[in-house]
Amino acid sequence: PRKDHVPVTPNLLSADLWRQKAPKDTSQRNQPQGSAPPTKLVSLLNGGRLKNAHRALEAFARVRAHHPNAEYRLIGPELDVDGPVAEWARSRGLDAGVRFEGPVEYQSALAEIATADAVFHPSLEEAMGMPVAEALALNVPVVASWQAEGCRWLIDLAGDGELVDG
Repeated sequence: PRKDHVPVTPNLLSADLWRQKAPKDTSQRNQPQGSAPPTKLVSLLNGGRLKNAHRALEAFARVRAHHPNAEYRLIGPELDVDGPVAEWARSRGLDAGVRFEGPVEYQSALAEIATADAVFHPSLEEAMGMPVAEALALNVPVVASWQAEGCRWLIDLAGDGELVDG
């Protein structure tokens, strides 16, 4: 490569995903007859400090205090049931309603996003925020940290999200 050329690795998001954008249908969830489905939040990240999973778990505990049936799915490296983030959450009583999924296949991750009420992306730094782009493409609202400029740009562009203090 030339010394004056900076290589760029593209963040690819299939155009087909945007074409699937349709009104959300959460009717496929398992629920007792006549009851409302639980609120489902999803995060796709890792257990690193800048991805801010610990702060997200603290925030979810406050959500769950008002919505006791709320569910939170954490997907990604270091987010499995026996991983360090799950152990941290259990040690502080922050694991109620949380499913630590760990790494999953891409199509499974998209299915989790598509059936979520919202994607929560607490990352403090993000150049692009692929889970945010994927959620917006699937018509799923996003709650993201305003500190992550890539997320801020995507939410401003798509208009279906909320920026909060990370």
